Amino acid sequence: MGKNKIVAIFTIFLSFILFVAMKPGDNPVMLVRIASIVAAIVFVGMVLYTRVLWRVKPFNKMHKVIDIGGKWQGQMILENGARYEVETIITQYLDEIKIKIRTDNFLNDSLACRMSTDVQGTKLYAVYKSKPNGRVDSKDQIEYGTFIINCDEDFLEGKFFTSSKLSGKLELFRK
Repeated sequence: MGKNKIVAIFTIFLSFILFVAMKPGDNPVMLVRIASIVAAIVFVGMVLYTRVLWRVKPFNKMHKVIDIGGKWQGQMILENGARYEVETIITQYLDEIKIKIRTDNFLNDSLACRMSTDVQGTKLYAVYKSKPNGRVDSKDQIEYGTFIINCDEDFLEGKFFTSSKLSGKLELFRK
């Protein structure tokens, strides 16, 4: 459930409780203001928690999520042996991950990412769109693909598969 939906449900619930508890002569505008202020405080608290506080002890131990956000560098190795040096920026929040991978020739932007932890470790699954750097002249230049990445705090390694039937390996080190 998204943050906005939780805040909306909380605001409706709080407003309902305030109106049920309202006595004759109470100012309904004041009760709506109270509900709005509390909802705004909850929203700011949720944003602060999902963006920053989840990385800080003891919260990070509660979630057991590896923090892979930041700048990475490494290489993509195609199955035919071709290698591309890559610069990667991973933006990570508690509830959202975005990946940008850039080479001299192309740019990959994640469309959806999901992190999963099990007995084998933490994996990042990502669906991405790849396009050439610079001008795109036709839809044929845009590809879609999938990453399956094994995560460690300082090393990411995994496989990728593209819509044009290319596949290979990705190795990234924290910059």
